[in-house]
Amino acid sequence: MSDPSVPRPRSEHATVLTGPDGDADAFGQVEVVADRVAERVIALREEFDHAFTDPVVLEKPSRVDVLTFKVGGESCAVRLSEVAEVSVRPALTPVPARSPALLGLAATRGRVVAAFDLSVLLGGSRTEPRWLLVPVEEPTIGLTFEHFEGHRQLVAGTPQPAARVIPMATLVAAVRALSPQTADPGERS
Repeated sequence: MSDPSVPRPRSEHATVLTGPDGDADAFGQVEVVADRVAERVIALREEFDHAFTDPVVLEKPSRVDVLTFKVGGESCAVRLSEVAEVSVRPALTPVPARSPALLGLAATRGRVVAAFDLSVLLGGSRTEPRWLLVPVEEPTIGLTFEHFEGHRQLVAGTPQPAARVIPMATLVAAVRALSPQTADPGERS
């Protein structure tokens, strides 16, 4: 028990309760809780009032840069960060291939890439290879398409033009699935 001769600080909102014999210490716990509640109410009022004086800070919406193009009449897009290069009118050298998607070989910036028709990879028919796109993930392949639409910046949470955003990893996986599995050079059958 505390010394009754020492006065305790009380908030102006605190109510002192006494027991049947007038002993305030019996209800000292209630008084402390009342003080805490009163302090919290004051803090909440100040916070509420302050909310109207602080400037509103809006989060910057997330933006994604994409390249858009048409494949078989459908508007498609790939993330710009996943594209190493885009070139116009690639010179293709035909090569024998089992897959109709493989159009041949193309030279880009001193590198040779295997050029695949993006329309065929996506289940459509062959198109005129007017553009060649080289993915960052796999710079030994190129994906051809007919109509380049341009660069767009997509903003999360806003209505976007109807363009199917295709992850580059999906396209690279489709090309890899076309190549025959090669045995390890160390293995003998």
